[in-house]
Amino acid sequence: MSDTLYYYCAPETLLSLFENKCFWLTSLTQSNDALEGRWMLREWLSKFGSGKEERLQQIGARVLVDGVLDDNLSLGVCFSEDGDVLSQWRGYAANGSGFAVGFRRGKLEELTDEQVALSKIGYGYRDLEDVNEVIGTLAEAFIGDAQRFRGDPAQIVQASLDPTPEKLALQRRAAMALFRVKNDAFYEEREWRLHLFERPKEIPELKFRATAKGVSPYKEIKFPADAVCAIVFGPRNQTPESVVSALLEKSGLAATGSQRQASYR
Repeated sequence: MSDTLYYYCAPETLLSLFENKCFWLTSLTQSNDALEGRWMLREWLSKFGSGKEERLQQIGARVLVDGVLDDNLSLGVCFSEDGDVLSQWRGYAANGSGFAVGFRRGKLEELTDEQVALSKIGYGYRDLEDVNEVIGTLAEAFIGDAQRFRGDPAQIVQASLDPTPEKLALQRRAAMALFRVKNDAFYEEREWRLHLFERPKEIPELKFRATAKGVSPYKEIKFPADAVCAIVFGPRNQTPESVVSALLEKSGLAATGSQRQASYR
């Protein structure tokens, strides 16, 4: 398990990151991956049987989980155990012109609290234990009410009226767990993430920004200066190392620079 986690970013993001010493936890459901949280839900629902009762329970389970997903925001910032992945350079670091900033995992763990968790992402059935753990959590949280479903979504709503705080917390934990496992096609990412899953009114200092596709929520989380431990230059990054060293010094950060040797193929 890596002690350094890398955050891939464009040059302008690096400047903002260093100036403000702050992450933005942004909407995972509005990310480029349309299956964020949905791949694991689909896998769980596929475990229901094909009989009439099982199909009704499956529909009820989906209605229940969708309700929790709709009522809460899933915000996160993503890291990789690997500071040199071509797909990450292309997708998140200005097509290779950006940087991968190395953060000490222990320092990221210090940023967690009752709402924010640092999680290692599992990848499909490469990580069967993770899959089974999430399936067990979903079953514990939702199967009881799903079994009451008989074809009318209103029955599910009625069954879930005035849930106890303990039940609400269990359902939120289960829905949050959906974002801890992804399709194994993304395995090379070796992802970790700081992740928050909560009702909007319960997120302190929640902010919003305009994007190319609309409006999206985010939350800022400050990190300490000693959290940064390395800078990796993208394969198309032409910034002199002396410039980055000066930037680090001005920002009160200490890290080592390492130029990526491989080029795009």
